[in-house]
Amino acid sequence: MAPVISDPIPTENNSPLALLQPQVTALGAIYAQCVADQETSLALVKAVNAISAIERIVLPLDKSIEFPVYAQSMKELQLALLSAATGNYRQAFTSLRLFFELFLSGIEFSASIRLFLGWKLGRENIVWNRLVDKEQGIFSKSFCGLFFEDLVEETLQYRTMACTVFSECSQYVHGNPSSTAKLPQSLMFQRETVLEWALKLDTMHLVVSFAYASRYLMELDDAQKEIVKHDLLDQLGTIESVRLVLGGAAGG
Repeated sequence: MAPVISDPIPTENNSPLALLQPQVTALGAIYAQCVADQETSLALVKAVNAISAIERIVLPLDKSIEFPVYAQSMKELQLALLSAATGNYRQAFTSLRLFFELFLSGIEFSASIRLFLGWKLGRENIVWNRLVDKEQGIFSKSFCGLFFEDLVEETLQYRTMACTVFSECSQYVHGNPSSTAKLPQSLMFQRETVLEWALKLDTMHLVVSFAYASRYLMELDDAQKEIVKHDLLDQLGTIESVRLVLGGAAGG
């Protein structure tokens, strides 16, 4: 049977589709400007590489109960990239923050099936302050010491980075005047905002790499370590204990 073709969507000047057309055209123009600009083009290429790297390190976790959280976080990261490249800057920061929060929650859920199941059933919420709690959070010495003892002295600096970048993105999420003043008043390309967004992704990439290594690296088998080796060393290669676990040389 031949497929049924519905009537074409009306495109009169007062139709919803016609009203959207200027915005669609503007998005395409902003994207073209973004990729034509040398600085933002390089920043977006680096962002794409970062997203690919994060996707690769979660591959060995595909059978874990918390894997759907990581999958959801990656969808938000892809949306953040699309938004940054098309001038939807507040959405870009909002999705970036949600990616970060979800990914770090995956770390927390991996150690607490009760929290994960409660969240999955809608009975528990992700709580940022719990995630970064100094004594029990995922960047605490007590948490890290359960999974990768040699990294416990590194936790404080990554907790500080995590809190700072989360707070910076939150200013856009909540519409703080200081952040709103930075954004263009209309849909348009703004180099400085794209570069700021890309720098925050850089910081998050480093932090999630550390959180991942501190939680999972000692549990991966040799084949899984080979999958994550290049990407983790690219971010954490200055940490000797990480290099040694991944087969690198001491004192490098």
